Amino acid sequence: MFRRRQVLLGAAALAGCRRAASAPTMPAMRPVDPSRVPLRIAFGSCNHEYAPQTHYDAIAAQDPDLWIWLGDNVYGDTSDDRELRDKYAQVLGAPAYRRFVDQVPVVGTWDDHDFGQNNAGEEFEARAQNQAAMLDFLGEPADSPRRRQAGVFASYDLGAAPHKVRVILLDGRSHRERPSVTADTLGEDQWRWLEGQLRHSDASVHLIGNGYQFLPEDHPNETWAKFPEARRRLFALIAQTQAPGVVLLSGDRHHADISATQQGPLAYPLHEHTASGLTHASGLKETNRYRVAEQYSSENFGMLELDWERGRVELRTHAIDGKLEVLHGLELAALGNPWYGADAFDAE
Repeated sequence: MFRRRQVLLGAAALAGCRRAASAPTMPAMRPVDPSRVPLRIAFGSCNHEYAPQTHYDAIAAQDPDLWIWLGDNVYGDTSDDRELRDKYAQVLGAPAYRRFVDQVPVVGTWDDHDFGQNNAGEEFEARAQNQAAMLDFLGEPADSPRRRQAGVFASYDLGAAPHKVRVILLDGRSHRERPSVTADTLGEDQWRWLEGQLRHSDASVHLIGNGYQFLPEDHPNETWAKFPEARRRLFALIAQTQAPGVVLLSGDRHHADISATQQGPLAYPLHEHTASGLTHASGLKETNRYRVAEQYSSENFGMLELDWERGRVELRTHAIDGKLEVLHGLELAALGNPWYGADAFDAE
């Protein structure tokens, strides 16, 4: 959903700074440390590469243990490899981003614009080529399984049980069929992988990230609600695996939102935190029947903050200057978590 406001932004940038970008020296990416007990995980999406890339300093000031790109990390919209890599180079060459990746481990998935085409899926022919460019942007090791698989899905563990988070990043593009009642979003290989990630986990919190929203269904744009059978399958999988502490993360919408629902087989309320966008926002209010906290319609990033001693999770929406705008608290015990019963922490 790249509206006229963002097109004008890109056009203005063309006049002043767009050029054939020579590939910058790849910054040294800080690896994910699986032994570090996570306290803060930051995430965001919708980052126009020709807008000022200065917001990373405000994110770094929150001292996150991890940064998650949730898609539209650049506005590639191309099947031309050089053009896409030039756009990634705009971000990689930004001084604030270079400082950021030196301090904070970075992981990510994609959405349609960095995938290469608006609202595209499995029919997009340049998906393998563009996957390689995205993995280079993330500093993915040459021997990574992501380099060999069809799709960018991946998972990361932080901490040790009971203070453990598993981050599960879905690829809702590479195998996505055209929207219909029975259409799929992930493909069978990714579904099997996802089941394993949930079933064979001792994490207390499972973050499932995807480029577009899972829960909202009142707007006409992309959402898992346009794939009702796939969404029911996701809910059933979460219930069947009895994975505790599932929180959904998404981007795409050019505003921030927090939603929740408990329907079908779900054993506890399923929450979703949408964080979008880093460089541009809609400024509009949108209907969402599942909203549980105030929508924030200016540029933003999201933060999940964990208080392991008290068994609490806070979903936080920050303005792009770092100011806290929205806070929604959750009890781990209320998210199906056996580690955190009523007597598991001092509630004073």
